[in-house]
Amino acid sequence: MEKVHETKFNIRSESVQEILGRVPNAFIRWGNTIILFLILGILILSSVIHYPIVLEGNFELVPNAVAKEVHAPISGTFIKWTGKNGLLVEDGERLGFISGSQNTVFELNSPQSGSLLVDPYLKEGNYVNKGDLLFKILLTKPTDYNLYFTVNTEPPFDAIKEGQHVQLKIYVSDLKHVVFLGNIGNISSSKTGAYEFKILANNLSSNSISKFLGKKYKAEIEIDNPKLIKYFFSSSLDDLELFKKDL
Repeated sequence: MEKVHETKFNIRSESVQEILGRVPNAFIRWGNTIILFLILGILILSSVIHYPIVLEGNFELVPNAVAKEVHAPISGTFIKWTGKNGLLVEDGERLGFISGSQNTVFELNSPQSGSLLVDPYLKEGNYVNKGDLLFKILLTKPTDYNLYFTVNTEPPFDAIKEGQHVQLKIYVSDLKHVVFLGNIGNISSSKTGAYEFKILANNLSSNSISKFLGKKYKAEIEIDNPKLIKYFFSSSLDDLELFKKDL
């Protein structure tokens, strides 16, 4: 039977003591410190830098109600008219009278608040027939309109909720855009698979209404602007859940 030769090292030998007592070079001494500072720097930056969640789609400005019309309820003479085009009227405000047969007088009132649009042929003293169009009342208040944003892909519902503050960027041209701030009213889907966001705008002006009404533009909506560290940890948790499911 062969003997197994065992080699014993004397840890007290000069060679071993020299290796154990040798001071690591600068890279090894400072390497861990540098790595630690790099990790801390990344964490600090990720807690400051934001990672916006943006959806691209189409924008349209839609009134809550259509312009309402005022028609002659009876045939007769149009009298006591003091209004003009563009006059702002309130809901129920008197617009004029029609004097009919047998000394009957019918009062005309505005069906809603808005801007008055008068038929160009309507003059005081003119005879009108029953059913003739006399006025249109156009909506003018920003609260009378809603912004609608449509996307063709399913949005990240985990990052969206009703009432959430959003920023809507509308591209008027390749080099120019307009920003509206508002809150999500509701989200609906269509049979075609598109999703429509109703945005309640906070900074919609009368000039914007006249500019965008009846037109469609390309737009993007920023639904969230979380810090990068939040996005990183949420993504890591999602990956962990997927890994558990695979197991």
